[in-house]
Amino acid sequence: MLRKVPAITLTQRQKTVLTQIVSARKTEKRLFQRSKIILDLSKGISNCKISIYLDMHRETIAHWRNKWISLQEKLIILEEKAEKVSEADYFDAVIGILSDEERPGTPSKFTAEQACQIVSVACEDPTLSGYPVSHWSTKLLSQEVKKRGIVESISATQVGRFLKSGGHKTA
Repeated sequence: MLRKVPAITLTQRQKTVLTQIVSARKTEKRLFQRSKIILDLSKGISNCKISIYLDMHRETIAHWRNKWISLQEKLIILEEKAEKVSEADYFDAVIGILSDEERPGTPSKFTAEQACQIVSVACEDPTLSGYPVSHWSTKLLSQEVKKRGIVESISATQVGRFLKSGGHKTA
């Protein structure tokens, strides 16, 4: 037995923004797909048909339907305050609904300042710090940044990951 799924009814402003996202040349694929899902659902196209031509799981289509429905009221409230809400702010609100939620995980242990200082030390010549080597090893670098009081603790493995990535996500 088929169950009845909630319908999506878009306001003209919502439809306009979603269409802009779909038709923009440099839209991220994920935002294109999610906007297309919402537009097609509003036309009454089934989850199954959308999943086939977008090559996605039906559960993914259902997830974005449910997320849109649960957060659409925020957009309607913004529309009621039309004179106070710029087009850019409204566009950002739509993007917020279509964006991924924060993923769980431990927060960063390093501040942006610490990250800059670690990179700075890594760029220095180790001989200036009294080491008889021409290049930093991750173990030596982790010892040096702890010795200088930049961080309380950091493993050589973490230093290696940090330097290999070319940057670090800080809190």
